[in-house]
Amino acid sequence: MTTLFELFDQQPHFCTERIALSMREGLREERWSYVQYRAAVDAVAALLLNEYSLSPGDRVMIQAPSSPRTAIALHGILRAGLVAVPMDVGATPSFVKTVLRETEARARIVSTDDAARADEFTIPLENMKLESATPLERFPAAGDIAEIVYTSGTTGAPKGVVLTHGNLAANARSIVPVVPKDVELRLLSILPLSHMFEQTVGLTMPLLLGGSVHYATSHHLPSISRALKRYEITCMVVVPQVLSMMMYGIESRARARGGWPDWDILLQLGRRLPRDLRRVLFYRVIRALGGNFSFFMCGGAPLAPPVAETWDAIGVRILEGYGATECAPVIASNSFDNPLPGSVGQALTGFDLRLAENGEVQVRGDSVFTGYWRNEVATRDAFTPDGWFRTGDIADLDASGRLFLRGRLKDLIVLPSGQNVFSQDVEEALTSLDEIDDCAVVGAPDASGDVHVHAVVCSELEDIQIAAAIKLANSALAEHQRVTGWTRWRNGPLPRTQLLKLKRSAVLASLTGVPASSSSEPEKVSEDPLRDLV
Repeated sequence: MTTLFELFDQQPHFCTERIALSMREGLREERWSYVQYRAAVDAVAALLLNEYSLSPGDRVMIQAPSSPRTAIALHGILRAGLVAVPMDVGATPSFVKTVLRETEARARIVSTDDAARADEFTIPLENMKLESATPLERFPAAGDIAEIVYTSGTTGAPKGVVLTHGNLAANARSIVPVVPKDVELRLLSILPLSHMFEQTVGLTMPLLLGGSVHYATSHHLPSISRALKRYEITCMVVVPQVLSMMMYGIESRARARGGWPDWDILLQLGRRLPRDLRRVLFYRVIRALGGNFSFFMCGGAPLAPPVAETWDAIGVRILEGYGATECAPVIASNSFDNPLPGSVGQALTGFDLRLAENGEVQVRGDSVFTGYWRNEVATRDAFTPDGWFRTGDIADLDASGRLFLRGRLKDLIVLPSGQNVFSQDVEEALTSLDEIDDCAVVGAPDASGDVHVHAVVCSELEDIQIAAAIKLANSALAEHQRVTGWTRWRNGPLPRTQLLKLKRSAVLASLTGVPASSSSEPEKVSEDPLRDLV
């Protein structure tokens, strides 16, 4: 096994002035070439080891919005042989304090907004000197701990996932074969670097392939649209609801122009044309995406097949994958040669994958974590007796090894009849209707204590219209899957993690009045809807 920095040093583009990272703030453009990036990473490493007297193995929390400096600081921590503890900027102070205590962190790197609290322990990101430093002679070993990443967690107390340098490098190498080689990678980053999905797919992978990463200064759609054009962006790393929201905006414009009756006809035509002609047919959409946009890399939550098919019809490809923080994180991915909407693709090179008798996905490989930080019980429970990691996801496999996710094992609703219902299947039937904006399906007890399929619905319509929509959805479901009761959700958006995984336990707790387990993720809403999504 090897490390990220050994992989980087093998790539000749790290000795060039090619742009690696950039960000525009107001009239100021911050650009980092590959040479500058590499020198800055060494400078951060030297600063932490020498001026702050940290030692390899010490834990350093980093909590700052995604930016070139955040990326450099993160890699500087790793380069020094320190252990990064990435923390979302929206995490509650109490949770931050808990993680600091559990990891015994010796320093905390924060954004400029927190600079007033600077002391020997807190290091303002913007004040860090990033001038050239003498390159460190020693690389961290592949078996050394690189990061402790606290999972967002849809239920239960969050746990610190321990990832080694070897885990990070193995996953980065596994992703490279599925990335198209005919597209120059100019990536617009909108997801938080505190999550492994963005770290690996949105930062490490493009750097390894010689691409450029441009960080969005705002998550409002007009700002993103300007960035797509300014940097001639070719790809983005997103979660499914970003795709849904962007497509909603495109379709809304088509409706506003009076061309809505033709939109469905054009989509049907697009599905029959070669990809290049699709992009000509939908040239206005491609132009709105900057003119050079080629594909999305999507993960973090299930992607509805109709959304994927609509993007494909206009000539924009989606590389959908599946993963877990414990696997650094990507486990499987579709390829552009043989995509299949509804499937998350085949296991990446370096992974062995199997299904347990109950359908649970279990994996092993060089990317799989070593355990949870100082939590022997949780670590033991995460693995089978023969050493396979239990993902907790239920899936089907077809003859070619493609994976079709069914839902989470913990979200499986077991009815009194013994029949099983997957919440996700019912939710997809409901949200496919225009009347239902969002919903969560849970197993709720009735007056006698028997569990039944219950839908918690977000909608602005009258009760009679919602009831009619649920009746329509039930007609397309098997008898045991049908919703037998529903409740209107009146507490704003349904509770979700930072990567938009639905917190069904919190929804059920609201229904039953039983407190849900603690979670790391704050449930706050800002004035920026896309910021809330990512």
